[in-house]
Amino acid sequence: MQTTNERWILVRAVRESDGRRVLLKAHLDSPRHTTALAAGALLNELEITRSLDAAQVLRPTRMERCGETPVLVFEDEDLVPLDRLLARSPLGIEQLLAWAASMAGALAEVHGGGVIHTYIQPQSFLVDPKAGAVRLTHFMFSTRLRNEHPQAQSAVEEGRLPYMSPEQAGRTSRTLDWRTDLYSLGVVFYVMLAGRLPFDASGPLEWMHSPRPPAPLPEGSVPPAVSALVMKLLAEDAEARYQSAEGLARDLLRCQRSLREDGRIAPFPPGERDASGRCCLPHRLVGREGEAQRSLSPLLNAARVLSEELVVERLLTSMVQVLIENADAERGALLLVRGDGLVLVAQGVAHPPESRALPSIPLEDQSDEVCASVVRLAVRTRQSVIHADASRDPALRDDPCVSSRKVRSMLCAPLLCRERVLGAIYLENNLFEGLFGPERLEILHLLAAQAAVSLSNALVHEDLERRVDERTRELRSTQQRLADAARKAGMAEVADSAVHNVGNALNSVMVLRMQLSERIAGSRVPRLGQVAQLLKTHRDDLAGFFAADPRGQRLIEYVEELARHLAAEQEAAASELSELGECVSRIRDIVSDQLRNAGMKIIVEPVVVSSVVEDALRVGLNRAERAHHGIEVVCELSDDARVETDRRRLLQIVTNLITNARRAVCHAAGPDRRVLVRCAPREEGGCSVEVEDTGVGIASEHLARLFQQGFTTWPEGTGLGLHASVLEARLLGAALRAESQGPGLGAKFTLELPATAPRRGRIDAEALA
Repeated sequence: MQTTNERWILVRAVRESDGRRVLLKAHLDSPRHTTALAAGALLNELEITRSLDAAQVLRPTRMERCGETPVLVFEDEDLVPLDRLLARSPLGIEQLLAWAASMAGALAEVHGGGVIHTYIQPQSFLVDPKAGAVRLTHFMFSTRLRNEHPQAQSAVEEGRLPYMSPEQAGRTSRTLDWRTDLYSLGVVFYVMLAGRLPFDASGPLEWMHSPRPPAPLPEGSVPPAVSALVMKLLAEDAEARYQSAEGLARDLLRCQRSLREDGRIAPFPPGERDASGRCCLPHRLVGREGEAQRSLSPLLNAARVLSEELVVERLLTSMVQVLIENADAERGALLLVRGDGLVLVAQGVAHPPESRALPSIPLEDQSDEVCASVVRLAVRTRQSVIHADASRDPALRDDPCVSSRKVRSMLCAPLLCRERVLGAIYLENNLFEGLFGPERLEILHLLAAQAAVSLSNALVHEDLERRVDERTRELRSTQQRLADAARKAGMAEVADSAVHNVGNALNSVMVLRMQLSERIAGSRVPRLGQVAQLLKTHRDDLAGFFAADPRGQRLIEYVEELARHLAAEQEAAASELSELGECVSRIRDIVSDQLRNAGMKIIVEPVVVSSVVEDALRVGLNRAERAHHGIEVVCELSDDARVETDRRRLLQIVTNLITNARRAVCHAAGPDRRVLVRCAPREEGGCSVEVEDTGVGIASEHLARLFQQGFTTWPEGTGLGLHASVLEARLLGAALRAESQGPGLGAKFTLELPATAPRRGRIDAEALA
């Protein structure tokens, strides 16, 4: 058995009447409802081949029935299908050219007899491997040479799709002629040379409707002249292909002769001596410029209607109606891309003219209204998809939309604007087939382009209006909030700053309280009671107790050691109480400062900056906090750093910076927890204070907003400390800036103080005294 493709087979058999070997052709596993179609196809082959006077055509002798299956009977000439020979071993270029010339000659005989084959593929050629003779078969769907629209019956087998010409697949909406066979023969030649198809596709729809250039042939193994010949056969436009099989055969023979005589194939222009000899009607009319100009009027009116509308809902209905009218379609629909899917937003009909907007219905919910597979293909490939008769197309005949309404002419064009797919327009007509021809398609493309631009403009206009409305509402709301906030601004600024600064001081108070609590809990004072109890027990014989009892002998030493421990505890507690007193004093000063802030006055006095930094460390990062969090503090303080400024405001700024550094290192992931504090005089006068840490660092996008009120990178932060600090710095005529290499790389804050605070709002300390 020789299988020729998925549906048709050739079987070798022996005729009982005379014992001669024959070939039988039948439709594979034909069900009852396709038996008539198979019989019609085989009968067409019998009639077509009998009318041809062609030596290279394999003619059936008669048609018979085996049970209910119709079969064609051929004389067996010991021929092998070309696809089987290609599968056995690669062909040499000389043998390939010989067979290719014979195949072109066979096709020339068929075209000379006035027949279009329409079914050219490797299985359509039978070859005698020894003699090299070639026979052409499979005329099941051949037709007489006349201009006609492509028929669905020529695409029954899916395996046939890669060999169909663009016009036969319905991709170009033009009529068929003999050049469709030349395209298919070009695909066969490509397979013979490369061992693969010239292009690939994911399914039947993409094979039929997605234009794609053929992949180049291998340069090393295929001579350039032969490659150019094949590529000319595979031209998308029929006018760019070979115009006759005779011209193709002449070029193949020229290649053979050049290879035989010179050992190589010299390059030459393919089709140099190609001439059709047949009259082809052009696909564009000439000499009717006046009529064409008049026909532009409705097109211009339609474009104007689309360009003037900016309300999206009205534009959608206008778009559908304009496209239906200019395409002579019966129905139309507009779909837009929303997220990852498509939604149906408008529909229209031609009789009576009516269109309406829809509430964004997902494409999946409208499978009976539009052909979903065609819409998705058009959007994915960004190319128009056209069907001359969708109801007879095997790839669409089971689609719910096509089967329910018997759709014939169908077109789906994507809406493209600045290389972005906005959606698609879907049109159909159930009365006529092949309605969407090249001229009408060109007009629709122009209108679709205008519609896409208008839709994009309308969407932008709608979005701008929505944003203006939102901003107007926001501004009114903000205006009201500002009016409310203005009445509270004075008190709020004082209260916010006071709360933040008091919170910093209270944090130190809480740490010191915790340290004192732990010290009291671990104190050795209760040991004095134990000593007293021991003495009380032996008070009647203390001399004997001290002389004979080991505890009495060691009691004096124990009391001395206990005294030393209690003295150390007392000293540490006194120091912590002193620091606690400073924190409480700091809270009192903060409250006093905030009361003074209402008048925005500064009290200027000579200040040794290093002493201010030491005081800030005792408040913001005292010894107890350093031990508790494992923080190393490095101080590089110069006593030469002296300025005339407001000491309390300066202390507040430095305390905030040290508090932030403590928080940053406590949240750091690594073991290195270090805070470096420097103060030094500046050459231009004044001094600088730097607080650098090895903490969590600051992202670059946060640096610009770091000193804004309410901005914070801490979940528990208030966004007030640095804002208050920069305000205080401005009052002192100082500059405060932050630096960081990024998250995890620490940060550095620098305060640059002038030698003397500004005169405005200044009160000298001597005047107060």
